[in-house]
Amino acid sequence: MTATRPTDEELCELIAQAYEDVHLPLPLGAIETAGRRRRRRSLLVAATAGAVTAAAIGTWVTMGPERSAGPLPGDQPTTSASVAPAGKPPRPTSSATTAVGRCADYALTELARSETVRDEDRTSLPPLRFNLVIIDGQLSLLMYASEAVEVACWLTPDGAVVTVNSSNLTTNRPVHTAGRLSNSSSANGQDPFASYTFGRTPPGTRRVEVHFSGGETIQAQIAGDWYIAWAAGEPAYRFDEITEIVAYTPAGKHTLPVLHG
Repeated sequence: MTATRPTDEELCELIAQAYEDVHLPLPLGAIETAGRRRRRRSLLVAATAGAVTAAAIGTWVTMGPERSAGPLPGDQPTTSASVAPAGKPPRPTSSATTAVGRCADYALTELARSETVRDEDRTSLPPLRFNLVIIDGQLSLLMYASEAVEVACWLTPDGAVVTVNSSNLTTNRPVHTAGRLSNSSSANGQDPFASYTFGRTPPGTRRVEVHFSGGETIQAQIAGDWYIAWAAGEPAYRFDEITEIVAYTPAGKHTLPVLHG
């Protein structure tokens, strides 16, 4: 039979009964007080240990399988590569000294990231169609294009803004099928402000006109079977009012409506 351990109160009572006729140097009240203090300390230690255990369990649950405080008993130590926090990729840079070289550095990085281009078209730029100085010393525009890929590089002394398959002034998709009149029109949203309209021409094109909603017409520059017109400053704002592109060939006139959202 297992003996039951007496409580602190029962021990105090037994001591009081055993020494009721004896003078004690330590009063019974002090013994009772000490017993209560010991009991409170025991409860505090137990509560503290429970809190530490709960905190440890809570931390493990929060961390889950990605705990980093070392293996638990029975676990085998493992190593893993650190994962960089999610965020924007680093901006491209260039150490080239020419406009073509700088734009190639900036544009290739953006092309590789583009989700509008097939995987096989992300590793090299399409042919350079135009290399234009829009504002001397401040802004240049380099246009690269093939049938399925168009890359515009707005180049400044400090960097570049590159867009891939963009026509942000129209609802036209920048698809440039050989032998057909096509169009894309975009603006550079940074200072200095500028806009362009660009596309492919039918065979034998001798002249390309850009028509605006107010009846004005400007003539585009032609290189091979590609054309472009551009403007900077105040005149660039009306490029979202282009209504049609007209190409003149020996066989006749080709007209392409330009649609805006």
